[in-house]
Amino acid sequence: MNAWPYPRGIPRGFTWAALLLILLVETVLFFWKANRDVVRFYPRRFDQATYLSLTYETYERCRSAGFAAGVAELVKRGIPNGILLPIEAVTLFQVTGASRLSALSLNLLHFVVLAVALFLACRRLTGRSTTGFLGVGLLLMARTPYFWPGGLMDFRFDFAASCLFGTCVCLAILSDGFARTGISLLAGVAMGVCAVTRFLTLGYFGILGLAAFLLLLRSARAENAAAMGRLRGLAIAAAALGMIGCPVVWTNRGAIQAYYLGEHLGDVGRARVAAEFHRGAAAFFAYYPFTVLVRHAGPLVIAFSLGAAALAWRFRSRAGGREAAPANERLKTAALIVAASFLVPCALLTADPQRQPDVASILLVPVLLALLLLMVTGLRRAGRSERAERIGAAAAVAAGLGFQLIGVSLSRAPPQESQDLAEGARLQDAAFSALRRSSSVVPIISVDRFRDSFDANVLRAYAYERHGVLLRARQGLGSSVLERPDDEVVGILAGSDLVLLTRVPAPGALVFPFTRQMERIQSRLQEVCASRFVSEGRFRFFGGEVELFSASSAQRR
Repeated sequence: MNAWPYPRGIPRGFTWAALLLILLVETVLFFWKANRDVVRFYPRRFDQATYLSLTYETYERCRSAGFAAGVAELVKRGIPNGILLPIEAVTLFQVTGASRLSALSLNLLHFVVLAVALFLACRRLTGRSTTGFLGVGLLLMARTPYFWPGGLMDFRFDFAASCLFGTCVCLAILSDGFARTGISLLAGVAMGVCAVTRFLTLGYFGILGLAAFLLLLRSARAENAAAMGRLRGLAIAAAALGMIGCPVVWTNRGAIQAYYLGEHLGDVGRARVAAEFHRGAAAFFAYYPFTVLVRHAGPLVIAFSLGAAALAWRFRSRAGGREAAPANERLKTAALIVAASFLVPCALLTADPQRQPDVASILLVPVLLALLLLMVTGLRRAGRSERAERIGAAAAVAAGLGFQLIGVSLSRAPPQESQDLAEGARLQDAAFSALRRSSSVVPIISVDRFRDSFDANVLRAYAYERHGVLLRARQGLGSSVLERPDDEVVGILAGSDLVLLTRVPAPGALVFPFTRQMERIQSRLQEVCASRFVSEGRFRFFGGEVELFSASSAQRR
């Protein structure tokens, strides 16, 4: 039996109005920052530019051939990471028109769904709405929503997958560990949507489901009625997950296999590891726990949670060392769900040799729930949990909204960065103008360094957003971090339509085998550019200098 009664004296309408107000403030902050600091600049980061250009291309295909045909073509192409987010964006574009702001608003929608699910799950733990607001406050205090890369302002799969995975964890708690049939079905649907958004999460759910099935099967053999009910709920959730997620993942199996075996576990993955991560075994295994705690949850969340728990335990000692009430079964079930939902993704991410801070956001909600359980347990042992929790919930929400308001207000790009971004936009415009003068239908763009300010996908996304033109550009040099034979490199360069050649390397640039090769044969690259190309100007930004070349008229003929 639950030792904590459901809330008394708090109107349900007031509770939902308060939650709606919080989400409204979050919406205003999102659009304020997006319009001021994000959408007026070219899309930064390779993944974002790739997914944006793919989404814009699909939208144009839908306009010309019909929505169903455009989406079907996208599905047939085979995408290794996920498929649903571009489809959602294209669907939204049918109403709002294609823009990066519309695409990014999908991140906000996923965040709102997570906030509501987290509120309900936390409220379920104690039966009090204040616990729900405490959980929402922790979410607002977290750094993930405005983390770069992979936050609200970055159109990629990581943030949406993090919100959906967190929603699935919350629904598992709401179902009392799949004991409630209706919520179990909803959890299964959410898992399927999450798996279609981010294919890797199907592996998380598969391992978690298998472990839960084995544990419940063992309990059911002892004729445990509760275990039989949970087995039924788990079967319903697994069926929904399989019906939604498995067919889409199977359709994209070739792209998934090539991406993870070739890009992550093959030569490309080893090259990235050598360039990005070489600090020893301890750092290797601690990377994701450290990243989610420090870079995603953040110091404010940790300090608030540990401080609240410490005060609760101190309050208990002043109350005369009151004996703790019997452990609540609902809290025990939630603790098992939270622990499993952290350990399984963390283990699979750690097995991947590459290290990426943005993907650690998948662990955020389990960490927040673990900290909340720590606070709730401390308050429960204090003997006066209801009043103290009201104060804590108000403080958490106020701290979260204040943290985001101050962060958005002060996060404006400094003058030098704004100048660098403007110079990068000038480079994009010069490249677009050069291609408009070209007769090439599928222009080839080559670079001698990896930079998120210019490549084929960045230019495609920028050209569509600024000029409404869908370029069919593809990448020549710079499509892989690995070396190629020198003569092949020179041949690709000579056959390119645009070439970006480094004159002064930017500080702190990542060094891969491709980069070292470009440095070694720099003189040959310059000779080809001088003899076969026309300079479109030099550009200085982010501490480096580059020169843009376009194919001469003779070469085009």
